[in-house]
Amino acid sequence: MKLIGQTRDGKYVAEEMRRIEALRNFVLLGGRLISRLVFYGAFILGLLVVYTVLWPIEWNFRDALVLIVCIFSVVAFLLEAYNQHRGLRKSIQKV
Repeated sequence: MKLIGQTRDGKYVAEEMRRIEALRNFVLLGGRLISRLVFYGAFILGLLVVYTVLWPIEWNFRDALVLIVCIFSVVAFLLEAYNQHRGLRKSIQKV
């Protein structure tokens, strides 16, 4: 994968400019790899919190639909992020 290069004096160094396709969906934050889907889920969760705080819930069809869609979206994003992270760990352990 050309992730490691050899210098003229025979030492091996990591090629930092290479991009690994499996890591494109991750962001390096504080030395940890975090899936981009976590940020999407957090954004939707933030919208849900703002919606419930700024608008009084009347428990009509609109409120129920907003709650169902937001909760489903947050759960889907976070589960998919967990599956990505678990898949990355499995692929690293194989190496």
